[in-house]
Amino acid sequence: MSPSFESLQVNYLTIPVYVVACIFLGAVTWLSDRLGKRAHVAIFVPMVVITGYAIVIGTDNVGAGYFAMILCSGGQYLIIK
Repeated sequence: MSPSFESLQVNYLTIPVYVVACIFLGAVTWLSDRLGKRAHVAIFVPMVVITGYAIVIGTDNVGAGYFAMILCSGGQYLIIK
């Protein structure tokens, strides 16, 4: 059975997701610029998203699903930008 969260709790749970996504975005863009190998970095990012979705699909654990959403958001913002 999934836990029940209040609206304020759900909003607080989004903070780490966006913070990690922002840090991941900055780190990956800095790394790709520093290395000058943007294609290699661009190939790596979707693998992070695929891993996150695989965890979400493969587990019922709420903590693992939350971690997977952090992975997905970090990678999706890089794919969109």
